[in-house]
Amino acid sequence: MIVEASFKSNEKADFLRFLLIGSFGFVVDVAVLIILSHWGVMLYFSRLISFGAASAITWILNRTINFHRDRSRPKGAEYVKYMLVQTIGAGINMAIFLCAIWQWPSLQGHLVVPLFLGAACAFTFNFMFSRKFVFKAVSP
Repeated sequence: MIVEASFKSNEKADFLRFLLIGSFGFVVDVAVLIILSHWGVMLYFSRLISFGAASAITWILNRTINFHRDRSRPKGAEYVKYMLVQTIGAGINMAIFLCAIWQWPSLQGHLVVPLFLGAACAFTFNFMFSRKFVFKAVSP
């Protein structure tokens, strides 16, 4: 019972830290996108770079702050796994965003709703797979 309560407490703390780190990553994403766009870099290329920058920053922060309990994981393989999870999460986000607009065309006037739906689903996916796949403790 104590182990179960401790695990749930750790999971909640991991979740909150993941949320805060992800929020910081969003700020990095927006800042890089705006700066590159201002410099005249093509929008899609700017978006690709901003996504990569935000994902790299959140990997570093999650590795050092959130999922630091096991540092024996190889960094390179972990980074590739993290980027894979983030990319799939981005696809989930975009798919839900587009499906919501397709299903309810009136949402085109309220883009924050499908944006939130996509982001919430992608965040859940990213957290679960980051915790269980990317940052999973290495067995001895």
